[in-house]
Formats: sequence, C-alpha cells, structure tokens
Amino acid sequence: MRSWALVFFIFVSSGCAVGITPPETTEMVKIDEGLVFQFGADGPCSVAEPDLNVCDGDKELNDSNYVNLHPRVWVQLKPFFVDLHEVTNIQYEFCEAMGACPKHNVVNAVAASQAKYHLTDEFDGFPVVQVTYDQAEAYCQFVGGRLPTEFEWERVARGNLDAGQDRLYPAEGVDQDLLACKSPLELPTDYCRNNELEAVPTAAVIAGNNDGPMDHVIEKTKDGTQTAIYHMFGNAAEWTSSFYGADITCDADTTLGCKPCWECSSNDDACKENCKECTDCKDGECAYLCSDNPVDSPARSFACVPPTNSKESPLSPADLSLTKGAKRVIRGGSVFDKTSRACLFQSGARDRVQSSSALTPDRTQPYVGFRCVKDVE
Repeated sequence: MRSWALVFFIFVSSGCAVGITPPETTEMVKIDEGLVFQFGADGPCSVAEPDLNVCDGDKELNDSNYVNLHPRVWVQLKPFFVDLHEVTNIQYEFCEAMGACPKHNVVNAVAASQAKYHLTDEFDGFPVVQVTYDQAEAYCQFVGGRLPTEFEWERVARGNLDAGQDRLYPAEGVDQDLLACKSPLELPTDYCRNNELEAVPTAAVIAGNNDGPMDHVIEKTKDGTQTAIYHMFGNAAEWTSSFYGADITCDADTTLGCKPCWECSSNDDACKENCKECTDCKDGECAYLCSDNPVDSPARSFACVPPTNSKESPLSPADLSLTKGAKRVIRGGSVFDKTSRACLFQSGARDRVQSSSALTPDRTQPYVGFRCVKDVE
C-alpha cells in the first residue's frame, strides 16, 4: 500500500490529515437543459444481432436480453452536475487515507497485466472497481456529492433532447449501428476489442480530437456549447442510487394494453384469435410482445400500460422510484462485456442486475465502478 496510510496516522489534527497531497478534483458538467426526456429501454435487443429489431420478420423475442421490456415514459429532472469521468483509483485511495471511505477489495485485478491495479502509480488515473454500493456512496459524500439516480445517468447518456440529441448508445459515433465500435476505434469493452487483447480499462480521460467513435458523449446546449463526458459506454459499469424494479414504468392500476396468449383458457377461441404470442415468457411475465403480423398491426405492444405522462406532462423520478429493494441499478458497459451482453450498452438498458445474484449492493465486481453527481443549488 502507499505510504498515505502511515502519514495519515502520524499527522492528524482536528480530524484532518496533514502531509497528504489530494489528487486532482474531477471536473463536473452542469446538466440544466433537456431535463425532460423519455426514460427506459428503446426496444428489445437481440443478443446475436444487437442492431436488429427482433420484432421484424421471423425473429422471435427469445433472441433478446429484454424479455420483460416496459414502455418508455417522459420524466423531468432537476438540474445537477455530473463527473466528467469515473472515479479513479487514486481518488478513492485518498478517501481511504482520510478515513472517509471503507477500505475496498484490492485482491482481484481487472486483467492479468494489472496484478497491482490498485497499488501502483501506473493505474492511478484508471477507474476504481471492486467497490460496493456503500463504498461508492461514501466516496461521493466525501466530495460533497452523491451517486446519480438511474434517471440522471440515462439523461447524460442520451443527451439533451432540446439540442436534438437522443443517443441509443452512449458513445459518439456509435448510434444505431453498434458494430461501429469495432472500427475505426476499438472502444474499452470486450465486445469492441480485438479478441487477442486483454479486457483492460483505459485511463479516466481519453485524449482526442472528439471526432469519430470514442468512449465519450457530447453534452450539447442550445447556445452551441459542447462538452465531452467520458466512459459511459465502456470501461466500468457504474452504480446508481436507484433500487431496481423491472416494471417501474407500468401503471399497476390500469388494465393490460393487450392480452398475452398465456392468459387464454384452453377453450376460449375468441381470446386465442386476438391474443399476442410471446415465445419466451418467464414466470408468467410477458411485458413486451411482438405482433404476429407487423404489417397489419403495430410491430410491438406491451402487456402493461404506462402511467399518464407526456412531454407536456412528465413524471418526476419520485413517481417511478422504488423506496426499497434487494438490488441497486447498475448502468453502462464494461471491459468484460462480450457479445452476449451487447444489449447492455444501450443508453436505456436497465436489466444488468436482473438475473445476477452477484450484483447485490454488498458485493464487488472487477467491472463495476461509479461516478458522482451534485445538486445544483
């Protein structure tokens, strides 16, 4: 470990460590435009072909990671600041040395070449991983902020709708075509990288001219200002403060928008004629249904309807957020995400934690880090 821990115990006065040079503070970007946007997954995403609309042609929904997909809804946020990049090793280590952050797991490296990922100067500016939810929240509080909600994270990923932005993928140059991440630039995720290379994060900020595909998004304002925000597509997936709930955009008090065939009794022929097929329902849930005949009827429909909302009458995050739960939402792609996880790169992807018992808030993973936000006073 660095000598910081020793220095901290030797030089302490009135709760403040003396003799420690703080790392550079992360620049923050103010998000105060485009605060009304459509939240949620854009559509089902095929694992084998993430650019393909699985409701077209003969494709079945069981090709998709989004078996239980729910409607997008309009939400309105309050202004906030967001970190320009993910929190780094050196920043979290300083918080530990100051006694404000719990010591985190430094055993598992991100890659074989990084056996001392958390301990050496070489990786100071790389994203800290192997942190629990509580450790991430403690750091954000230490710097006067908090973890973002999933709504705030998605707004940054999508961009400013008032400036014509609504990104499917949170990386410039990777719009509707995810394969663009493979060329001309291999972004820091296993899906885009050369298979012969290790899955290794990159430094917190990529130097570049902001032209072409890069692992950053551009936040535009109506007056023409443009600011890059880094690593929402790859590097490390990120903790948010939101409790996970698959159907938060469904109104539990309304009737189903369409009838799935699994609800029809065996002798109800009329029901069978008007129902929607869903080939891969899990536990009786089938929220997103592909029409059998997309030419004559909508290509997709939902087995639930959203609460009343519109751009003119948006919901607040409080209208949708759960107040408790077993899991917190984790957003964004990571260096470990392969083709089978490609759908999770989308700006609106919410389901990383859905089927994994290894992503509870008390667990750590070598591909999960975080960034912080602050409220605008």
